[in-house]
Amino acid sequence: FIDDAFQKVLAEQKEVLTKEKANLILEMYCAFSEKKRKEDIEDAYKWITLITPVSEIEKEDENFAKATKGDVKKLKGELDGIKTELKKELDAMKGDIQTILTLVQNMSAK
Repeated sequence: FIDDAFQKVLAEQKEVLTKEKANLILEMYCAFSEKKRKEDIEDAYKWITLITPVSEIEKEDENFAKATKGDVKKLKGELDGIKTELKKELDAMKGDIQTILTLVQNMSAK
């Protein structure tokens, strides 16, 4: 019960902080002249935002907003495993490349 309430408070806190940050950015933006906004800000910081309907997010089996520390640790463990496998494969490829390079140098020397 306490855990659910705490997660709800954390979710609300993030929403409030994000809203406050957006308000501060908007206030700063409005403080600039129209010319300065266009030249210095709008042209320099163009981006595309993808808006996803809540219904699409809710279709997922997992609720990403309620990820626990255990979930995060599990994902980090999986990522570490993938990194280890990739490093092993990369080392094997480096060995193969070194072998091929040695063969080519030996053939060039003859």
